[in-house]
Amino acid sequence: ASNGRKKKRISKQAKAEAEQTKVTIRNARQEAMKDLKKLEGVSEDVIKDTESKIQELTDKYVKSSDEHLKVKEADIMKI
Repeated sequence: ASNGRKKKRISKQAKAEAEQTKVTIRNARQEAMKDLKKLEGVSEDVIKDTESKIQELTDKYVKSSDEHLKVKEADIMKI
């Protein structure tokens, strides 16, 4: 029974780490969006295109974090 509790604790820790990773990714997105809006002399089209690319990268890395968590949880349960 204690092995099961240990697995749950480690799994919970992995989830917390993955959530913190996603927060960090989102914070980077916010900073990039703020910096983009501060640029002068850049066309609205370029800004919109860059915002779209920033969001695509955000989505890509959040998804990657989720996938890594699934693999890690599976590994934890095998122990």
